Amino acid sequence: MQAKGDRCAMSDSFSQTIENTLTSLAPLTTAANRFLDQHTVPHEAIFRVNLAIEEIVTNIIKYGYDDTAPHTITVNLALFPDTIRLQLKDDGHPFDPLQTPAPDIHLPLDQRKIGGLGLHLVRETVSRIVYRRENGTNILEMDIARQ
Repeated sequence: MQAKGDRCAMSDSFSQTIENTLTSLAPLTTAANRFLDQHTVPHEAIFRVNLAIEEIVTNIIKYGYDDTAPHTITVNLALFPDTIRLQLKDDGHPFDPLQTPAPDIHLPLDQRKIGGLGLHLVRETVSRIVYRRENGTNILEMDIARQ
C-alpha cells in the first residue's frame, strides 16, 4: 500500500474488512473516525475521508455484485505527514471510476442524468485517485490532503 519513498509506521495505519451490506457501513466509518481522531487529523480531512468511504463503499454494495452471496470489502487508511491514503478493495464487477464521465452540473436539475454526483464530489475532494484490477479484485487508491 505504500508508495515508493513513503514511510508509515504500523501504528499510523488502519484496516478493516466488512461484509457487502449497508449495515456494515456505519461501524466502519465509526472505527475509521476514531482512528483519525486519535491521530489528530483535522475535521475537514476527516470529512473528505468519510465522503470517499461512504460514497465508494455504498456504490460497491449497491452495484458491485450480481448475486446475494456474502462478499467482503477491505478499507485501508495510512497516514503520512501531508496525506491520508485511502485504499478500497473488493471482488465486485470491474469498475474504474476514472472512466465515468463527470456529470454536467451546469444543467438544470430536471435535465440532469440520475447518478454520478457523489463520485464526482469524491474526485473533486481527493488529490490523487488511481484504479487497478488485480486477480479479480478492484483496488481504488486515493490520497486526501491532511490540511
